Amino acid sequence: MLSEIQNSVGSFTPMILVVNKIDCSPSLCSEWVDRGGGSFSKHVFTCAITGQGIQDLEMAISELVGLNKIPAGGLKWTVNHVSYLSL
Repeated sequence: MLSEIQNSVGSFTPMILVVNKIDCSPSLCSEWVDRGGGSFSKHVFTCAITGQGIQDLEMAISELVGLNKIPAGGLKWTVNHVSYLSL
């Protein structure tokens, strides 16, 4: 399944491998990364029940799309500017 995803989006598309349910089988985390994690930009391990790793996932997404590079206050301006353009 990982190879199908990787083949469909291409090697230059940034992707995050998210492994959920780490509370059920923590040993599978490294197995997923070993299977195909090398072609992913980042990998994050989560547990939706406890919330473990959710903040790491949010940070990984922010980094991938470049939100972490917007100066403080810049994000608010960006949203306002987009809203202005849509008027």
